[in-house]
Amino acid sequence: MPGPRPKDTFSTFSTKVCHAATGFAQTTRTFAEGVVGILKDPDTYAMVALGALVSGRTGCAAISLAGFRGLWAGRAGLAIRASLGLRTSAVARAAVAAAIDGATFHTGMNLYHELRGHHDRATWDWTGYLRSIVSFQALEGVRALHLARPIPLHGYGLLHGARRVFDELAAISVIGVGEALLRDGDFKTARLVLRENLQFLVAMRVVGLGRSALGGKHKDHAATLRSLELAAARTERKASRAFRQGKKKEAYVLFREAYVLQRRHALLLETFAERLRDEGLVRERDPAYSGEPGVIRRRSPDELAAMVRAIRDIRLESAGCASEISAVEQWYQGVLAGNGFTDPLTGRIEMLKDADLGCVRHHGSHRLVHGLAAEKRQRLMEVFEALDPADRRAMVESPNFPDYLKCADAFLQVDELLARWNAHEDPSSCRDPWTQALHRCFAPVARQLGLDLHGLDTDVLDAMISRPYRNRGRTHSLIG
Repeated sequence: MPGPRPKDTFSTFSTKVCHAATGFAQTTRTFAEGVVGILKDPDTYAMVALGALVSGRTGCAAISLAGFRGLWAGRAGLAIRASLGLRTSAVARAAVAAAIDGATFHTGMNLYHELRGHHDRATWDWTGYLRSIVSFQALEGVRALHLARPIPLHGYGLLHGARRVFDELAAISVIGVGEALLRDGDFKTARLVLRENLQFLVAMRVVGLGRSALGGKHKDHAATLRSLELAAARTERKASRAFRQGKKKEAYVLFREAYVLQRRHALLLETFAERLRDEGLVRERDPAYSGEPGVIRRRSPDELAAMVRAIRDIRLESAGCASEISAVEQWYQGVLAGNGFTDPLTGRIEMLKDADLGCVRHHGSHRLVHGLAAEKRQRLMEVFEALDPADRRAMVESPNFPDYLKCADAFLQVDELLARWNAHEDPSSCRDPWTQALHRCFAPVARQLGLDLHGLDTDVLDAMISRPYRNRGRTHSLIG
């Protein structure tokens, strides 16, 4: 049979579009009217007041009185984002604290309804308490997961926040439907319960916005770190854009600001991670930095020089003695003469656009070595210390060895020597006595520890370098 004529097809399609648009408009209007009704309802403001008194307070106070450390959503989000490994006992205490908050809130709302004479609104049965308890736990869980997500650089204020609201609405809706089924076995009461749950969600959002505006105790570490990370990323992008536009003075100021923000974020993250570890809430002490693409940032020679100049000036301002000033200047000259630098604190690598594969192996080696566990770092040190003292001294005092590392910690010297061995295309065939000694020293242990980067193609090497990174070497100095 012949198919429908094009005109009929278009007419059918247009009708469906009109019906869909009408349905969407009606749904939006109904939702808006519901929100307006919630905002006019005095019960909403009772929820806001009671939520401000109870949420995140009564449960944590009860846990503290019992002699335990609390784990609220901000700390949980920080731990998840940094891959610190939440302890099961800490998660259980967080769930108990949220349950106490929920039960206290539900009791308070019941008393409020009784005092107003709305006895039918007070639900003293177990299903009402269960809804409030699960609602508090669900909102805390959604908030923790929201804070654990990577920060999008574009549309942060709208899209990222909208995703959290959607997750909260979905969780609250499931809880409402579940209560309706528990209460009478069908969906007759679901609409009323969903309206009450939406009212609860609006009230809790108002409480959260109020606390964020006022700051204080509940402006937690995760929110602080999130704002720092976002500010650092945006500032660095502005600096690169200003430099490409020829605004060198503006780029210099922005590079300084970005560097300060990046280091401040990393140091705060290390401090908070260590605090969580000391309190027994997480298993790891060192936070993991993302292994997403962008670990290695490639820049033009002029842009890299501008960035390094800005960083040098900041480091000189904080230098405490002549030897520190000399080390910073030597680092600066070494980077300008070379092809980039590595930041062991964050694992970031800044490199020239046209740097060869040997340079990538050199800086990748720095990142991998500083991420080694303590026993593997000790293995490297033992191999180096087993060398003849004269050979060790000759390696470190070689003209090719960076001046600012000649008096540095032995671990940093071993790290630099291994990086130079990795950078060499084929150290086994080199006739230079210094390189031969280096190869005999590091080749066996590097293969055992997965630090031999020779013979890897670009994709494999990038994937290996870009794995999640922990600053287990606890080193904060930049390496050229």
